[in-house]
Amino acid sequence: MKRYTVTIGDITHVVDLQPLNDAEHYRVWVDGQVYDVALSEAPDHEPQVHPHPSTEAIPSASPAAARDRPADTATEPADLRAPMPGVILEVNVEPGAEVQRGDQVLVLEAMKMKNAIRSPRSGIVAEVLVRPGQSVNYDEPLLRYRQG
Repeated sequence: MKRYTVTIGDITHVVDLQPLNDAEHYRVWVDGQVYDVALSEAPDHEPQVHPHPSTEAIPSASPAAARDRPADTATEPADLRAPMPGVILEVNVEPGAEVQRGDQVLVLEAMKMKNAIRSPRSGIVAEVLVRPGQSVNYDEPLLRYRQG
């Protein structure tokens, strides 16, 4: 993931950019909002961005920062999904484990980099759907939370 500072007018934004399946698709975090975008060149060769809202977790500088954000229980995901294709290196939770928003639950290797996968919500793990050494695709379910 790469971090950029973007200034539009007199407003500065911190933007995190994560490549997805190919050179044209990215997950972008801007001011707490997550977008899946496809980049393409317009006929005049000016870059164009086509955003699509995403339901992925917002990255944070620390687990504590993630836990300090207020929870939106109406939109909490039932599954934690792979943010990118890769190989599971570690599974840090088991069914029945109580996790807090921002806790590391898995480690995923992608493009020879280890990526800590953090819980986007607080709750109880109902099912772990992957194991160390398993290859996963983008958006594949990794674990499921108990509902309620």
